[in-house]
Amino acid sequence: MPIDQTTLSKPNSVSDVGADAADTWEQADDKIDAAIDRVNQISTVLGAQPEGAKASVTERLNSHSGLYSSRVPGRWYTAPHKCHYEPTVTVAANQLNILPFPVESQDQFDQIGVKVQTAAAGMVRVGLYVDNGGGLPGALYLDAGEVSTATTGEKTFSIAAGKQSFTQQKFHLVAIYSGTPGVLGLGIFEIIPLYGSDGCGSTSRPSLYKAQAYGPLPDPCPSGMLYGWYDQPATYLRAKV
Repeated sequence: MPIDQTTLSKPNSVSDVGADAADTWEQADDKIDAAIDRVNQISTVLGAQPEGAKASVTERLNSHSGLYSSRVPGRWYTAPHKCHYEPTVTVAANQLNILPFPVESQDQFDQIGVKVQTAAAGMVRVGLYVDNGGGLPGALYLDAGEVSTATTGEKTFSIAAGKQSFTQQKFHLVAIYSGTPGVLGLGIFEIIPLYGSDGCGSTSRPSLYKAQAYGPLPDPCPSGMLYGWYDQPATYLRAKV
């Protein structure tokens, strides 16, 4: 159907066009503010609900977010790296070992774990921190529990339903050992240095670590983390099946 030209109005000047655009942006800004207020209201109500209800609502919200999963269900993921050299790393006891884990879409993970290559007496505890807004680990998101490292193989934990959704933020994988087993790791030159460099053209820092007595993961992550420059023991997440 042809457009009736008589129904179209022509702006009197360029300034009129600019004014119309300003009005449109102001209206859009008002709508964004209203949407943020509504999201905050939902978050407040959701925070008081049981874990099962939280998981259900979170999944519904994510399904309408316009985001998509970038992970293959059932596959395991760790810090971004080139995947060329995966050494066996003998870990230090009583030390937090942290790797960055950015999430740029809408992902779900149902298991977390490590792989013991050389057994040793002791335990391992794994989990996740959320970013503090400044590129470093902040509040504890998940303490998955502990398991013995006295045998080799994968040591995995299920992630509770209410903690399985990860949407567009940076997380930090963490593991702490009470003994000194050898675990599957990432070569120092393979990890993408998301913690930056000491200076322009200086040493890159792909991991964090700090001495910590073995036990439940501290919340929040302790300050004074050190930047790692060595082969790093890896912690993995499995994309939800």
